[in-house]
Amino acid sequence: MTTYAVVYKAYCPTGPGRTNFANAFIAAACGAAYYDGGDDPALFSAQGREGPVTWGVCRPTLRRRLAPGDTVVFFARKETIVGLDYFLIGFATVETKVSQEDIWRRDNLAQFRHYLNLLIRPKRGSKTKCRHYEPVDCHRDWLWRICQPMGHTKEEFNKASPNGIFWPGRTRLQGCCQPVSCGANYVIFSRDPSETAILCEPLHVASAPPLKAVEVETWFGDTRSQALGRLVIGQSSAAENGRRGLKTTNPQQAHPHLVIDGVGDVTQWRREMRALMEGP
Repeated sequence: MTTYAVVYKAYCPTGPGRTNFANAFIAAACGAAYYDGGDDPALFSAQGREGPVTWGVCRPTLRRRLAPGDTVVFFARKETIVGLDYFLIGFATVETKVSQEDIWRRDNLAQFRHYLNLLIRPKRGSKTKCRHYEPVDCHRDWLWRICQPMGHTKEEFNKASPNGIFWPGRTRLQGCCQPVSCGANYVIFSRDPSETAILCEPLHVASAPPLKAVEVETWFGDTRSQALGRLVIGQSSAAENGRRGLKTTNPQQAHPHLVIDGVGDVTQWRREMRALMEGP
């Protein structure tokens, strides 16, 4: 079991949404909330649909790697006039992974059909074909994000479905005889409170200069922020000696995921994280 820290950008989506639920999300994301502009991780959907948090659009390379039992600590970053602010959102433990095609085929996954972090839905009038569909913001590389990459590039996947239609088991990349298939990379997190804890009010724990600055973030000096920093940054070998934090010194790749590889007993680690999140 592996633990990761992931930073996502909290921003206001362009809109308008395709559903009333999507428009309610846009209003919340453009207000004081700390949501990814596509609700991924699906914090708004999980609350509104009374289901588990899921992750199905962003960071496809990491999502493909995740396995049941792995834990992801989510941080939102917001840009200010002077730099970046970082907010701890919480942590979530992987329960299972499915494909986005599965969500439309399996009745036990029907609740996720109303989540906002989906990239496809069945093509009207067809039992086998899917079409590109996103309730909020759209991604040109949607097919690459949901499929097994097979060593091919985003652009090759983009060319495979110029009309936004995906036929699982039939759609092929140019010059490739093997059809592409949906990967089991839609992550469903556990609802067990000992494995997943999401804050109602995110904690502002650190700040940093603008993205182009060759500096990592600075964690605040209060007791709780420092303790959280030790559990996250302090237990990652990649961050030893200030080499990186949530932010790197590379403006071109400022926020890659961070492996927290110093965790021995993950159950105890989650317990300590939860206690700090709940405060005194």
